[in-house]
Amino acid sequence: MRIKIFIILLFIIVRLSGQEFTLPSQINRNLLNVNPAYAGYYETTVLNIMHRSNFMGAGGRSIQEYQNAEFHAPLKKQSIALGMQLKHEQIAGRIRNEVFFDYSHRIELGNSKLGLALKAGGVSLSTDPNLSVLDINDPVFSSEYNSISPNFGFGVSYYSKNYYAGISVPYLLGLNEIKPEISSYAFILTGGGKFEVTDIISIEPYGGIMYSMSSPVSFMASVNSEINELILFGAGYKYYQKFYSDDALTSSYFANLGLKINPQISLLYSFEYNTGKASIVSPTSHEAGLFWYFGYKVNTQSARDF
Repeated sequence: MRIKIFIILLFIIVRLSGQEFTLPSQINRNLLNVNPAYAGYYETTVLNIMHRSNFMGAGGRSIQEYQNAEFHAPLKKQSIALGMQLKHEQIAGRIRNEVFFDYSHRIELGNSKLGLALKAGGVSLSTDPNLSVLDINDPVFSSEYNSISPNFGFGVSYYSKNYYAGISVPYLLGLNEIKPEISSYAFILTGGGKFEVTDIISIEPYGGIMYSMSSPVSFMASVNSEINELILFGAGYKYYQKFYSDDALTSSYFANLGLKINPQISLLYSFEYNTGKASIVSPTSHEAGLFWYFGYKVNTQSARDF
């Protein structure tokens, strides 16, 4: 029976082990960020690079920045897909760097695939004493705080050319400290699809939900439209917890824009507007990304997404 749970699936951004687990508005172009089992999903080699900035209301200074780079591909004529993720994040005085390698074993189920994956890597945490600190009582913001530690994650995915769904735990040892407790795990359910409406118009819903025993449930959902495989536009909604306050549950609205430069390279942009208490500190966010299909000439039909 074909799984069609992606029509309205939700996605999440919540904090783990005392800090926020930040995820982008364009999660459908940063799939390894939440689930290693999406490695190989595009059936060709792909590279995605993304930059995100959250800005303060007073003076427009950036209060949070992060960059995410993903590179993954299926091995030729094998059921194995490999991936690599690099991420840099800076929130006020905290600096976080990650390097993860992904291994996904894929099982063919007719025209779809079931992916079972593990990821392993390292995380470094440090502080920048030249930046302002929002919470001096948090050890993550201490000027003497500096650590490097291993971490692991796992995920399961089910996908075909037109849809995908998966569940994962990205950090088995906690987000900011080695704390392998089930109560600190974030279980992330993600999904999406792409459907043709006419010969030149298609729609792409995506999103997910995340649940953790130590944080409130958060969610995100969005729908994009494509015109003639050249121009993309869409909108979405999030409800999540901000990193600077335990009670700063907030919502935000965002708009997506995209332009396909050629059959292999696409540019993407998102503008996000926060509402509620969080908007006082950080009213807007901007996100820009580049998506590159390396194997387009070899496997044209694999180009699932914009």
